[in-house]
Amino acid sequence: MSETAYTKAKKKELRAWDSLKEDMLRVSYESSAPSTNICALCKEHAEYRCLECSSTNMFCETCITKTHRNSLHLPEKWNKTLYVTSPLELALRLPGEHCSHAVYARDMKIFVNTGQLCSFSVTLCTCEPETCTLLRYGIWPATPERPQTAFSIALLELFHYLSMECQVSVEGFCNMLRWKNNLSLLEVNMLYRALVGESISQFRHHHFRCRSLSGLCPSFDDGTTCPVCPKSNGNLIVTMDANFGLVRKRSSGSSLVEPLHGNRMFVREEDVQEYLSSHPDGSKPNEDCSNSRQGTCFVLKKKQQKLDVTGGVWSLLPP
Repeated sequence: MSETAYTKAKKKELRAWDSLKEDMLRVSYESSAPSTNICALCKEHAEYRCLECSSTNMFCETCITKTHRNSLHLPEKWNKTLYVTSPLELALRLPGEHCSHAVYARDMKIFVNTGQLCSFSVTLCTCEPETCTLLRYGIWPATPERPQTAFSIALLELFHYLSMECQVSVEGFCNMLRWKNNLSLLEVNMLYRALVGESISQFRHHHFRCRSLSGLCPSFDDGTTCPVCPKSNGNLIVTMDANFGLVRKRSSGSSLVEPLHGNRMFVREEDVQEYLSSHPDGSKPNEDCSNSRQGTCFVLKKKQQKLDVTGGVWSLLPP
């Protein structure tokens, strides 16, 4: 049986990879040691590197300090045997022109871009909230007041996109960082508690507002307005659907504040209950409707004492 063009191309590609395996392995081993001891900037003796900046450039202590001012990168130092974590101080400082007697510093635990947990000395000022100063540094606080832990915004954006596109759970994301960075169980638990807390909900909403330019110009669309739906004249077709397996337990409690996105996605529970109480459904389903308890109403009644809501989802679709 003759080979197809795809099979021939695939075999050719595999042979090419096989011929390169040993050379690529050798280069990987060689890259674990410095290829030069000359600083890429000042040409002095160098023993530092930063893999997030370059995998080949080496830096002296003076240059690595200057280039990594207010950086969340983690430089490494060559100790003539292997690279180890740099002994240089990790610090975030306010700009030099920021002159105020109200400047103070605090040690904070920060999950950097790579997901590693590091201790930083962070300079703050009473001229603005601490959360705003941290945002200028590119980090997001875990609490709104006197935060002790913070996260790189790049790391939170990675988590946001993975959870939205790949349905990665918080636990899965934390375990990934644990095995990648050899985090301790205490560090993983700290990360998990923060990612399931209010801080991340606020970050998601902040991220949405930044992307939609919300508040920057009243005429801007925040991305939730349907471009097809009639705005002044026209008919809107309303369709309804239901999910009768989506339950909510009474023990879950209730939200202390209004939803961050308002009524963009869901109708207020009070409005739903008011509508149901004022529109009792005593009719029986006709021959075109399933004669089941679910088919009699698109929001189920509270049949179980432990359940607050047992289902009910509807949507509005443009014509």
